[in-house]
Amino acid sequence: MVSGYGKSVLIARLAIRNLLLNRRRSLLIGMLIAVCVVIAMVGNSFFESSSVGLKTTFINCFTGDLFIGPETERPLSLFGEDTPIIGSYAPIAALPRQNEILQIVKSDPSVASVVAQVSGYALMEVQGMRNPVVLFGVNGDDYFRAFSSIRLAKGSFLRTGDPGIMIASHKLREISQATGQELSLGTAIQLSVFTSHGFSIREVPLSGSFEFPTSNTAMDRIAYVDADTLRALNEMIQGGAEALRLPPETQRYLNGEVANIFNTDAGVQQNDSGIRLNDVEELLGRSRARHDAVAPDRASWNFLLIKLKPRSDAQAVKRDLEGRFRSHGLEARVGDWRAAAGSGSALVGSLSLAFNVGLGILALVIVLILANAFATMVTERTSEIATMRAMGARKGFVRALFFGEATVLSVVAGVAGALAGAILVASLHRRGFSTSNRILTMIFGGNILRPLLTPRTIVGSLFGAIVTGGIASLFAVRLALRITPARAMESE
Repeated sequence: MVSGYGKSVLIARLAIRNLLLNRRRSLLIGMLIAVCVVIAMVGNSFFESSSVGLKTTFINCFTGDLFIGPETERPLSLFGEDTPIIGSYAPIAALPRQNEILQIVKSDPSVASVVAQVSGYALMEVQGMRNPVVLFGVNGDDYFRAFSSIRLAKGSFLRTGDPGIMIASHKLREISQATGQELSLGTAIQLSVFTSHGFSIREVPLSGSFEFPTSNTAMDRIAYVDADTLRALNEMIQGGAEALRLPPETQRYLNGEVANIFNTDAGVQQNDSGIRLNDVEELLGRSRARHDAVAPDRASWNFLLIKLKPRSDAQAVKRDLEGRFRSHGLEARVGDWRAAAGSGSALVGSLSLAFNVGLGILALVIVLILANAFATMVTERTSEIATMRAMGARKGFVRALFFGEATVLSVVAGVAGALAGAILVASLHRRGFSTSNRILTMIFGGNILRPLLTPRTIVGSLFGAIVTGGIASLFAVRLALRITPARAMESE
């Protein structure tokens, strides 16, 4: 009786022999599998490269490795819960107990730097032209030191405590072309936000323009503004006004019954100590000055952006911070760069999904072709299969034999395709593809597209080849199992 190992060896030897006897058909099937592997490897290598490029772009430009925001019912990014419609915007909640959270973050040895940010949306109006913009309110000195990949195109970076706005250079050119006038530094820019409490309008001077290493239309909508201006637009200014001290005669009316205010029997008294318009304006002016002078470290923030030291494990740091926040009873959400970028980071994933769906359709076509080829091979070997059955071979042996042939062919063709694909990807990586498309430059982190081969891509392609061959052989196996020993005598 043949042992299990001996049976496997026998099946492998028979499978290889049968494939060699049908070299021509085996070569055709193998080439189809190999081509599919090459396409899969080259395509996914580009998407691996794009994933790395997009990650580098976002982390170095505005998301950081991790971000901390307030707890919300729905996922939160630096752009809010949902993309709002300009003119009906709900400001993002402030991060509670910020100083405690900041102390915990700074105590982590993996953290290189941490900066705070206020986020919002506004309608930007300049020289009669209106543009919806995404506003990032920052302390300029700390922020642009942390995100040093942001290049200054014109003017100067924002300075902490100084009001101003920085606009993307591409957006600035669009505005200049549309208005026919070059925007000079110091030009007044009006920002308007409509919240549930009404309109908020602020005017700030143009401090300069900036450029990301790579960008697209969505990133061009980002504008940097001093934190206090955005807090005022979002009604986040902290600090209360002093109590309004009224003259005693006026206070007597307010402390009394409402009806007494309109009591004409009391007569009219002339008193210079009543409320005067100048007094009210002076008090309001002092109150506004105090609001504008709120110290940055005492003001509200929406997010903390964290840059990690090289070779730090972002997911491990994220888990550690979440655990420490829970132990201190802090309600804060920690997210990675993808969560910080929101829907913008899903672009590569969507393109990769579309590519692999197309690849799946191609694989289905190849499966049908392979199934037909395997079925033809079974038909040509009817007498051989019947003879094996007549000699005592069971259905399990016949099934294993055809699965073995499909597996051996798929593995050999898959390895050959993987080698060819690796050589092709290496060649394309050395050569690179130059592009001026702004979407592609953002996705790939530069204007040179270079595919990146990873072990995951190689293993995934080989696994796909084996699965494709196995599925294609199912129909052939089913036909082979229908052949009875009596067919051997009929063929004689």
